[in-house]
Amino acid sequence: MALEPAIILPFHRAAGSFILGDPRMSIVRASTGQGINRLGRSFTVPPNTLRPRFHPLTGVCEGIHVERTATNLLLQSQAFNTTWTATSLTVAADSTIAPDGTTTADTLTATGAGGNVAQAITIAVGRGISISAHGKPLASSFLWVQVTDGSNAVECWFNLSAGTTGANTAGTATCVFSQKAIEPHALGFWRCMLDVNTATSTSFTVKFGPAAADGVQPANGNSIIVWGAQGEAEMAVSAATSYIPTTTAAVTRSAENLHLPIDAAWFNPSEGTLVYEFVNRTVPIGLPGSHVAGGVANSFNDVIYLSRTGTSTMQALFAAGGVTSAMLTRTWSFTPGAIVKCAVAWAQNDMAFVVDGGTAATSAASFTPPTFARIGLGCAPWSTNDNGNKPSATLRAFKYIPRRAPTVDMQALTAA
Repeated sequence: MALEPAIILPFHRAAGSFILGDPRMSIVRASTGQGINRLGRSFTVPPNTLRPRFHPLTGVCEGIHVERTATNLLLQSQAFNTTWTATSLTVAADSTIAPDGTTTADTLTATGAGGNVAQAITIAVGRGISISAHGKPLASSFLWVQVTDGSNAVECWFNLSAGTTGANTAGTATCVFSQKAIEPHALGFWRCMLDVNTATSTSFTVKFGPAAADGVQPANGNSIIVWGAQGEAEMAVSAATSYIPTTTAAVTRSAENLHLPIDAAWFNPSEGTLVYEFVNRTVPIGLPGSHVAGGVANSFNDVIYLSRTGTSTMQALFAAGGVTSAMLTRTWSFTPGAIVKCAVAWAQNDMAFVVDGGTAATSAASFTPPTFARIGLGCAPWSTNDNGNKPSATLRAFKYIPRRAPTVDMQALTAA
């Protein structure tokens, strides 16, 4: 390939300490956030600073978080002997080193049938709910999670010894199972995630407990270690975002908005190619809207952007003057932890989209590239303060080429 990128941002190649990227970038996140360091441990990242994510087990840098705004509704997320209500269960506070390296993880031991800790949350009607917690086996191997609105409930089991999801109930009517996932964290912990959907309920109770076997309720003597509980409720997505610690009040992490302001010194107004790489995390649950992975824009009327819709479709939209010239779609196979690469290219009446080196979707419809102001990296390019539907993925790398790359080169750039 003879084309020379004008911008190369290999976020996943962080030698030694984390590389903060190109000085031309604009990173806006009004709050602190949690990253994962080379030791696999959670740590606090200051506002308006890139958040790295190293793989918790291998220490390999996977890229950076670029996430939507989210609120943890569960109070005292690391202290289950406080706001939480214990039933047939004792809490040994601060008994174990947690995934952030502090001695703040708690031991939960059931003293009778159904032993659990519980907390109530209130959400706006019609939102999806994501519940997550970090668990580690002790005398027992399973974390039991229940979400109930008082009439209907969803239960799910997570195998903390094998690192696998277990059984779940389907729920009914006002509280329905959506998805489950588990991923490794430092010091033998696993982050367990359960998503449920509701159409009408606003009051829910979240419960955690230790269980000896899959599909079996907590019982006397069962025990596990738990840390970092989180409850999120969002209109557009319910997949879990990165951990948000809480104490006596709910905490909101602001959205990341990462952009490259366009400069005539390196940006070609007539044609170009964008190449993105992501590491898939959890499935992006689709309620209203899509999950914008990036693009180039001045406003929503003058834009080229990539988005994920559901678990198997990516699309590229081209619009100028408020008129959509093309919507190109490609299918792909979602696998948590896998890398997805996509490229979008354009010129006068010439548009193309490739995912993972596959067959290109193309269009020769009427399209004159409009004036663009910025490139969005893992976020909406038409806004510098978008809070919405960013993908449930880690941004691994980005390239901008000031030419319409030939299709064969787009396929080479996105091949495995």
